[in-house]
Amino acid sequence: MLIERAIRTSQHISKIKQRESMSAKSQTMETRAKQFLDKATKLNQLSETLGSLRAAGVKVRFSPAKGERLAKMAESIAEQLKKDQDYLHNPTFDLKYKFLDRLQSIVSDGNSAATRAWQTHIGGSAYGTSQETIGILRKIPKLRRAVDKLSEIDTKLKQLANEVPKDPVSAIELHNELIDAWKLEWSRLGADEMSTNVINFIRQAGTFGHGAPLSVLNTEIRAWIENHGLSDSFRIQLK
Repeated sequence: MLIERAIRTSQHISKIKQRESMSAKSQTMETRAKQFLDKATKLNQLSETLGSLRAAGVKVRFSPAKGERLAKMAESIAEQLKKDQDYLHNPTFDLKYKFLDRLQSIVSDGNSAATRAWQTHIGGSAYGTSQETIGILRKIPKLRRAVDKLSEIDTKLKQLANEVPKDPVSAIELHNELIDAWKLEWSRLGADEMSTNVINFIRQAGTFGHGAPLSVLNTEIRAWIENHGLSDSFRIQLK
């Protein structure tokens, strides 16, 4: 409702501007027309973004602050212009502070909410490899190729989470494909060149939100860590 009324108001202002000569008043009207159209366009883009996210199953928590009140103000401005084409030269309230700036706040808050919702939906995944883990694993020559592949996938996952996509459905499909690729590479990590105990420890220790339990840190694993000069790369923390 707010978007439609803001667009109608900007269109009405544009029609008035076209009928006026290039006077000081017409310049004011032109400025107002651009301001209204800019806000209406941004509101429309926000509406499309929120709609596409929700259609893709992304939960977005956002309700425009005083949206109904601003919608009524937009309608009121349009009605006043029908009665008096000079209304915007001397409005009954501070047009910039009480209306245009608040529309911009809605746009900014809505885009922030969309970004948070998107990042929560895909960025909150338990999959991915920390930079600390990548750094540790890269010290082991036998693992460098697999680690580079994991790092490449991690970079793509982070890039995907950085910006709300125009097509969330396709982006989610790509995200799932990257997660599947990550799982496959992680499952293959060192499997042909290292003992089962060691590789399972590395997989557990390097997985976000999990880590390896102290009970698996046996003599074989401790010897492997020390032989590779990685003793200072591991820390014990309370769960």
